[in-house]
Amino acid sequence: MSKDVITADTPSLISTDGGSIPLFINALALCIFLFSASYLFLVFFWKFKHEATPRPPPNASLTPLENNVVITKVAEKTVDPGFRMLAFNLSVVRPVRCFVLKRVPLEEFHSQLVASASSLLAYLNDNSAQSQNLTPETTQLSCQLSTPVDKVDGPRQYYDAVLAFHRSQDDTSQEFVELSIYVIHVKHRDSEQRPTQVLYAYCKTNWSRLINVKLMYAASVAFGEEEGADAQEVVQQPSTSADIATSLTQLPNCVVCLSERSANYVLLPCRHVALCRACTLELTSEARESIGGLQCPICRRPVYELRSL
Repeated sequence: MSKDVITADTPSLISTDGGSIPLFINALALCIFLFSASYLFLVFFWKFKHEATPRPPPNASLTPLENNVVITKVAEKTVDPGFRMLAFNLSVVRPVRCFVLKRVPLEEFHSQLVASASSLLAYLNDNSAQSQNLTPETTQLSCQLSTPVDKVDGPRQYYDAVLAFHRSQDDTSQEFVELSIYVIHVKHRDSEQRPTQVLYAYCKTNWSRLINVKLMYAASVAFGEEEGADAQEVVQQPSTSADIATSLTQLPNCVVCLSERSANYVLLPCRHVALCRACTLELTSEARESIGGLQCPICRRPVYELRSL
């Protein structure tokens, strides 16, 4: 075989017909693409994992939020000439300024509720029918509605009454509940199933965060040991998504061990106060090994969160 033939049959490292160099470039580009995609996936997964479980700064401390005023009871009576008088039992934790609004337009109030705390306070100041200062010694408050009983018909476009309690504080470095707001529903017709009661309760912090207040239910009320109006007054302090301190002076007994130990854990989302610390630890340990997870011993609903009182 001649030298020319051998040279023609040997693969060339430098080719002008688009052979080895384009293949090498394509392989290198594919490797770079796969490496970049893997890197981006790992970065995204790491950020998603850490952002899904936010944690406070290393040296930061979580300050529990405390409601300033709790309405424990709402009563009503008709006075001449056909107007409603509302009486409230209050639990006032610290001095506040009370604003009473009557016939509050729904849409207007909702838009102000999600506004800043300063804007909401200005709205309460401008539209309140009466206002007064309250101290921790204040236990009762009353107001007369402006709408006659016989003139309310059809779908409601107004809240009958809104009570707001403002707390002023110079130190704003820490978050605190600046406004405690209660929307009152008044029963105008016998055909209505909903009684006169607190319809909604909100807390507005000085950082303009809006918190929907939820009531906690004592185990004794859930089992029907107390009936009528007395059973409705057991709950003295609402719980929110933040850790709001409770003002219950005597907590119910644990419904699992039935011992003298107080039930000091609230189960969410059902809000039953039913377990002592020992039973809580035991049941949560068993729930980790079960398929159904932890369930409320009272209503058997799934428990997604535990809060210590």
